[in-house]
Amino acid sequence: MPILTQVLGAIADSLRMAFFMFWETLWPLIFGFGLSGAVQAFVSRSQMQRMMGDRRPKTLGLAAVFGAASSSCSYAASAMAKSLFAKGADFTTAIEKAPNDLQNYTRRAFAYRGMKNYAAAIGDYTFLLEKNPNDADTMTKRGYTYSLMTEYE
Repeated sequence: MPILTQVLGAIADSLRMAFFMFWETLWPLIFGFGLSGAVQAFVSRSQMQRMMGDRRPKTLGLAAVFGAASSSCSYAASAMAKSLFAKGADFTTAIEKAPNDLQNYTRRAFAYRGMKNYAAAIGDYTFLLEKNPNDADTMTKRGYTYSLMTEYE
């Protein structure tokens, strides 16, 4: 009987831990996707291009603030990047200011892919693979993007 009690106790501890991990992840997801939805619903393309469509330091600052606000979860950050990019934001600015931050290329590739600009996404994934040839995740994402184009290597 003591073994059964230990097993049930371990299962209960695991379920409690899983619930709290879910709970801690849920709120950043809601916040990030909420910001993304607000951008899509309330910001026009012309407003976005006026605020973030150039390469000035102010633009980089705004991009950093919006990115930090949604970066608590990579899914939420990707959704925000895609929304901002679709509205006319210039994400190349962040890459120009921090060319060694490879996450900027990953997020831009994800946004490109979401907008069906597959060639541009493949270009970013290829660049990332030149920097880190053994990155299986990037290889998978590039292969998936090729499959969306129905082009295979």
